[in-house]
Amino acid sequence: MNNDSNLIPKLTPQNAKQEHLVQILLAMSQNIPVEVNISGEWELSVILFPTMNYEYRIKPTPTPTPTPIPVSRKTWKKINKEFRFIVMDKNKHFYHCKSAPKSSDKTWLLSEVDHVKSPLIFDSDGINWETSLTERPEGV
Repeated sequence: MNNDSNLIPKLTPQNAKQEHLVQILLAMSQNIPVEVNISGEWELSVILFPTMNYEYRIKPTPTPTPTPIPVSRKTWKKINKEFRFIVMDKNKHFYHCKSAPKSSDKTWLLSEVDHVKSPLIFDSDGINWETSLTERPEGV
């Protein structure tokens, strides 16, 4: 039965620990990875053991480290000043952009009037396309 029939009372967390467990349960039901701390080690968890006093958390997602495109000042001078940014897409194609593009659904959102495919060749080794946004340095 649902809560509208009054056969199951609506429960409300009574303290911070209960509220935290409710959030963890919601995360699990929404397929968001949850970790449990067992003996000082964080491991993925698919089950809650509320009476065991384990510590739970939503698995942290690491912030990607920026991997700028290696563009020398000399090379920037060859690029029209209206282009303030360079990005690399997942296919390792480079684009000059007038304004900073946003990324969405595993791609850069590039406006047709705001970018051009780069005629220059850059080294793509070690560059994560998702963090490749590189801004023109000041004074170049």
